[in-house]
Amino acid sequence: MKANEILGWQQAMHEAHTEWRSEHAAWQDDVDEWSAEVREAIDDLERIAGLLREFDGALRRHSAMIRGHDSALRAHERELAELQRKGLGDQYDPQTPAHEAGRGTQALERQTHDALRDKHREVFSRLRKLEAAAMRGPRERRDGVRVPAEG
Repeated sequence: MKANEILGWQQAMHEAHTEWRSEHAAWQDDVDEWSAEVREAIDDLERIAGLLREFDGALRRHSAMIRGHDSALRAHERELAELQRKGLGDQYDPQTPAHEAGRGTQALERQTHDALRDKHREVFSRLRKLEAAAMRGPRERRDGVRVPAEG
């Protein structure tokens, strides 16, 4: 091999290495930016976890309300059955203020239930999409070997 061939080959290799180092620097900038965003996302997810705990509390309160309202409804049904058993069923007016209040309570609780349902659907639809997106892409095994994304 002639000297000028060796120099040409060395120059080409040096240029390739320079290009690779430049690419590595750009990649490192990307990774640094992404890593900062991941740390921010982890903080966001911790806040979201707190919001989900609050939502769970709202669901528990709603459940307690349902059970309480249902218990009161059963007690009312027993009272009505007792009035009928005594032959006094025709004396009960379904338009009483108590019954109208029950109707209003039912309507408010229906609105609450619908709002909770809609919120649940939206939150979990988005969480499933986020989880699916986080699961896609290259993975790293415990031994540090990168596994390409499934496709």
